[in-house]
Amino acid sequence: MGTRGEGAVGATGGGGRPHARLAALCGALLLALALPGCREANPDFIEVKGSESASTSVGASTSTTSGTSDTTTTTATTTTSGSESATGATTTTTTGPSTSDATTGATTDATTTTTTGPDCEELGQELCDGGCVSTDRNVKHCGGCDAPCSAGEICVDGGCVIDCPIEQIACGSECADLSFDPDHCGACGHACADGFFCVYGSCVTSCEPVFETCGDVCAFIEADAENCGLCGKACNEQMVCVAGACVPDCEAEALCSGKCTDKAADETNCGACGKTCKVGELCVDGGCTTECSGGREVCGFDCVDTDTEHAHCGGCDQPCAQTEQCEGGACVCGTGTQLCDGVCINTGIDPSHCGACGKVCQSGQICEKGGCT
Repeated sequence: MGTRGEGAVGATGGGGRPHARLAALCGALLLALALPGCREANPDFIEVKGSESASTSVGASTSTTSGTSDTTTTTATTTTSGSESATGATTTTTTGPSTSDATTGATTDATTTTTTGPDCEELGQELCDGGCVSTDRNVKHCGGCDAPCSAGEICVDGGCVIDCPIEQIACGSECADLSFDPDHCGACGHACADGFFCVYGSCVTSCEPVFETCGDVCAFIEADAENCGLCGKACNEQMVCVAGACVPDCEAEALCSGKCTDKAADETNCGACGKTCKVGELCVDGGCTTECSGGREVCGFDCVDTDTEHAHCGGCDQPCAQTEQCEGGACVCGTGTQLCDGVCINTGIDPSHCGACGKVCQSGQICEKGGCT
């Protein structure tokens, strides 16, 4: 029996107390497994508390740049068993080195970055597309951001309204020439019966010799842009009808390839026909440049004086009505018009304001040169 005991002790590395050596070895192994470093070396380690178990894995990528201040950027994703949640965050710290939790290794430093734009509220404007705009007049942001008006409309007090030329008046959602429009003959809504024509605000059975019958309209083909020289022959927007022919609506020196152009501001005809500015350049006073001068500002591709520019009065994309003109950055009534109910009216043709605001012509009368006839 004694011989067998000595052989067993020799197998463990010698010594007369095999049980004590075995206990010491097991104790050292358990202590090593319990240390944090051993947890990392042993991926199967699970911490058990009572009847609950939690497994947490944290993946962190940290980069540090030294200098006058330390900057740490950390992206972390945390998953917890039971109710799972995933959090991704990128944090930039400029106050010093970050500290890490001893258990999870997660970065605890954080900063909050706030980006502010121009203070539009102080200007009584609204921030739209990164700039301050007056939503009461801007045709691209009328009444609110990204609320554009349709073609032929302007923005008035935050609402889109039809913009009629000075020789016509607004009848609902359309512009009408009360002298020759069969649907609005002499007055808005006064339509001629079938087979009748509107001539000088009166419904007649036939067109007078000076006019041509073009459908349901009596047209003066010598000067009618919709029926120029012939019924149905319309001139384009840059043309007018003169003596029955469509001609450019500008002086000969402003023509380029048969079209009217402003050589002082046209990037494709800058200073001369066919002279094109480079990408990123503007045409200012007939020369290609990258900057506006003389207190003008960039509106689209043009340098404009918002004090006098009709299409950008007081700010970009704020056109005045065709019956108005721009003075000092404000739209005012143009020559031949008068402000009636907040709108510049041509009192020479409007039967509701004939000659003066509120002077209404009687039924059957028309307004001509400011008088009811």
